[in-house]
Formats: sequence, C-alpha cells, structure tokens
Amino acid sequence: MYYAAVIAGNHLPNDSIDAADPCLSIFKGPKIVWWKKPTIAVHSPPDAVCRDGCVEVLFELEGQPPFEFTWQVSQGTQVLLARQVTTNEKQLVVLVCPQDFDVPPVPNGGLLGFMVSNFGDKVCWCGE
Repeated sequence: MYYAAVIAGNHLPNDSIDAADPCLSIFKGPKIVWWKKPTIAVHSPPDAVCRDGCVEVLFELEGQPPFEFTWQVSQGTQVLLARQVTTNEKQLVVLVCPQDFDVPPVPNGGLLGFMVSNFGDKVCWCGE
C-alpha cells in the first residue's frame, strides 16, 4: 500500500526541507494504488490472408477489463479493414477474411500490414 505525503518545514538553500526543524510536519495523504500498464499481444497476424483465405488472429490482453482497442489491416498506406473492439475477455480470436475488407487489396501490391492502436483498459488508456 502506498500513500502520498505532505511535508512541511523550513526551506533550505539546497532546495530541501530541514529535517531537524521543530516545526517539521508530515501528514499522511491519500492512498495510492499502482496499476500495471495494460498490454496486448497479437499472435498470427493476417499477413497471408489474401493468399490463404481466412486467418484467425489471437489477441492476448493483460490488465483490468473491459479492454478497448482498434486493429487494422493495411497495404502500404491504404487501410483495407479497420475494427474497434471492446471486450472483457483476456483472450480474443478474430477471423479475418478477404471478403471483409472495406477496400480490396491491390494485386501484387506488397505485403499486408497489421496494426493495433488506441489500446486501453478500465484504468489506463495507452493510445498508439
């Protein structure tokens, strides 16, 4: 358990408080709870979805549910598919299929990229 503390006393030239000051006062402040930063791991991202058909993508989440994040599949600078997810589960499997793409990929246009952004949980929003 951690607490914030308020320390009052005479200010010394080295920017500290005189601990020998008879008027030194320390007050217990509010309780502080440290929350671990949430994490997300992506297994089997769909870089082969166009060649091999549908691909299952496994997300493993750590933190305090509910989780919220956005994932997307892109080719170069073109976003082919983007979805926002909210879940209470610590593991989530998403099926990604070529027919789900909002924009069709360019034939021989290079590999597909997979990205997760705007990830957060109940207590921490982590952004990009």
